[in-house]
Amino acid sequence: MEEARTAHAVGEAARDTLAGLREAADVVLASRACNGRTPVARFLSCRLDRLAIAADEIATAAAANDMAALRRGAVQFRALAEAMWKVQLAVCEIPSISGLSALGPGPARRRAMKP
Repeated sequence: MEEARTAHAVGEAARDTLAGLREAADVVLASRACNGRTPVARFLSCRLDRLAIAADEIATAAAANDMAALRRGAVQFRALAEAMWKVQLAVCEIPSISGLSALGPGPARRRAMKP
């Protein structure tokens, strides 16, 4: 019974994370005045599609109560979600506390840092 609750919770967490990443992608695209046909929009859309597939795999494993597949799916989903957050931060060039984006200084910051 505990495994079933855990499987359900992991599936819910994946769906919630995917929804948050979709909303963040919309904000990123709006901040860049992108429409759905720009390379950035297509790239983010493909990344979100891959995340949705991973979330579906988690849901399938949870429904089958296949804990090994659920663990594999959760690890894969987490890696994809972390990569998506980094991509979105890099596209937006949202500075972190240290003034660097998730992937290092953006182009404008690199120019400002040159001697």
